[in-house]
Amino acid sequence: MEGNERAWTNPEIPGGAAAPSGFPPQAQPAVPQQPAAQPAASVPPTAWPQQPQQTQPAPPAGWPQQPAPQAGWPAASVPPSGHYAAGHPAGYGAPQPPVAAAPAPVPDYGRIGGALLAFIILQAVHSFFMLSGFPSVLEDSFTGILQPPIGVTRAGSAVYAAATVVSLVTLVGYAVFIIMALVQLITRNSAFLRSFQVAGIVAVAGNLAVFVLKEFLKISGLYEGYLWGVDYYWMLVVLALLWTIFWTLYFVRSVRMRAFMSPSNPYTLEQGVPYIEKALFGRGMKG
Repeated sequence: MEGNERAWTNPEIPGGAAAPSGFPPQAQPAVPQQPAAQPAASVPPTAWPQQPQQTQPAPPAGWPQQPAPQAGWPAASVPPSGHYAAGHPAGYGAPQPPVAAAPAPVPDYGRIGGALLAFIILQAVHSFFMLSGFPSVLEDSFTGILQPPIGVTRAGSAVYAAATVVSLVTLVGYAVFIIMALVQLITRNSAFLRSFQVAGIVAVAGNLAVFVLKEFLKISGLYEGYLWGVDYYWMLVVLALLWTIFWTLYFVRSVRMRAFMSPSNPYTLEQGVPYIEKALFGRGMKG
């Protein structure tokens, strides 16, 4: 019994005790086996259909190709494909080299244009209508000298005749000088500004003289009826004065005029401008 008790405490027996001698050995309990490690990626059987590889379709012929990156430039990023590719131009994300700004166009001041062209057109139209009315002015002048209007006294008829003669001389003198100024301007003659100013002085002085004579005839009692045209001549005085001053200021200060008068070698203020130096007035208006 003592041997049997020692056998029961034998550590070699699984479970903490050894089987006593004479007893049949007990069956070992089945130990579950650990499954083998699974491969990293399962390979589909050869019979399975293979997934086709996605490739980017080539652009049709004639479409712009993405430019190859230049030496030293980073590679262009690939534009998005599929739905997000819509709206992105070719070369999306590629750095573009700097583009030099185009030089500003230089105006051609050697030709007639701008305000200079407007002056020539307006002055030519005015001269045409003025010369067209010359026969009527001439007829009124002879009528005023030979047949004074009814109601004018002897002294009044002399004043009226003087007013008509001055009006005729003013018209002829202004037409001569303004046409001369236009011809000199087109031919780039440096005396054009002086001729233009002389025409303006003739217009202002002549119309002012006619206005004074007719106003004197009206308020002196030498003419009993209504004297037509007094306010008209005063309006001519104001228009002639403003016209002459305005265009003199333009001719003196305009860069186009300085270049137009000498296309091969434009005038500067340091060298002196011949057509300004020959002007009657306005030389101090230079900018």
